[in-house]
Amino acid sequence: MFRDGLYAGQDAFARHVRKLATRLATDDPDMAAALMTELGRDPAVRSLHANPVDADSRQQLLQETYPVLLPRTPVWSPGVTNELHRVVNEWRGASRLREAGLSPTRSVLLSGPPGVGKTLAASWLAMELNVPLLTLDLATVMNSYLGKTGQNLRLVLNYALATRSVLLLDEFDAIAKRRDDDSDVGELKRLVNVLLQAVDNWTGESLLVAATNHPDLLDPAVWRRFDLALSIEAPDQTMTMEYLVQHGLDPTQAKTVAVLVKGEPFAHLERWLRAARKDALLNGTQFMPALTSLIARDRVGNAEGKAGRDLRVWALHRQGLSAREIGKEVGLTHPTVQTIINRLKGESKNG
Repeated sequence: MFRDGLYAGQDAFARHVRKLATRLATDDPDMAAALMTELGRDPAVRSLHANPVDADSRQQLLQETYPVLLPRTPVWSPGVTNELHRVVNEWRGASRLREAGLSPTRSVLLSGPPGVGKTLAASWLAMELNVPLLTLDLATVMNSYLGKTGQNLRLVLNYALATRSVLLLDEFDAIAKRRDDDSDVGELKRLVNVLLQAVDNWTGESLLVAATNHPDLLDPAVWRRFDLALSIEAPDQTMTMEYLVQHGLDPTQAKTVAVLVKGEPFAHLERWLRAARKDALLNGTQFMPALTSLIARDRVGNAEGKAGRDLRVWALHRQGLSAREIGKEVGLTHPTVQTIINRLKGESKNG
């Protein structure tokens, strides 16, 4: 190692340091972390460690984002928000923790339905810690050649360990499935062992974040390895209203729309908001009617209770029926129907 450090240059020396840190990870994790920290301080050394690529396709295995910038503060439940802030505070105070023989949270497992903010949580962590976000590209890492998937995964993990960063393993269930799942080939099952070993030995200045939409598919042994397992659920009405106000709706409009989209993830709300703004800009329509029409198109017939009733009223209104005709169809008086229509147009603050 010293010979390479003297004569072979930084790249060779850095490789030896990473190997030494890996060997020390079990017996002396503090020393391993200190070595990786020092290695990560030098931008020249970090730049020598090239983004890993698949040996056959030469495609990059990771998407790297730095700096990570979010346009607005993410909306999560208080419990999720507190846990994410705790992780950031631990990393900001990592040196004091290590002096006391402790370590910051090294690995986080995020679970929940699509569109609730799991990937956003990893982005927020990277932004708050001012480190690159490394996202695993499952389309390239899942190489069809026997044995190559494990090799690609090891390349990704080693790169992340040598680069102060947040590593996001998205769609984690695709590579961490139950080992007793007979429907999958042996190659995928062997990957679970690679992942378990990686999570157990995770050291240095990188935070490992895994996200899954299907927590029931994960191997039970995976859950025990992560320092923090965090479930992110679909937003409630208060969270939805906060999200809509952040996106420019006034509180009355936000309350109206929150009822219509009850149970929908933020990803769906973002799609409807973006489409409504484009429609209003290009076609000269009003924003609220455009937004209500988009929601009704996707949700009428599926929404229940007041939301279902209001969306049905709006759908019939868009078909050209009068308030009296709509009232007969849905069992409401025509003044009540008109009040609903006005509210969904954003023309009334009552009702």
